[in-house]
Amino acid sequence: MQQSGLRFWLGLYQVLMSNAIERRIDRAEAARRLEEMLVLALTGLGLSAIDAAGYASTSAEALRLGD
Repeated sequence: MQQSGLRFWLGLYQVLMSNAIERRIDRAEAARRLEEMLVLALTGLGLSAIDAAGYASTSAEALRLGD
């Protein structure tokens, strides 16, 4: 079951990345998408929603700022 979930997430991620490249999204939109995907991935790996949101928010902010 875990492998199925991982494959689903990776497939979804690939579609989102292809769309981002095709549409040439800006940094803010990329950060928003990254944050959503990280929350999904981290909670799927067992982190609490609060912890996952914190890590995702920090990563998205770094992308927004170009760090």
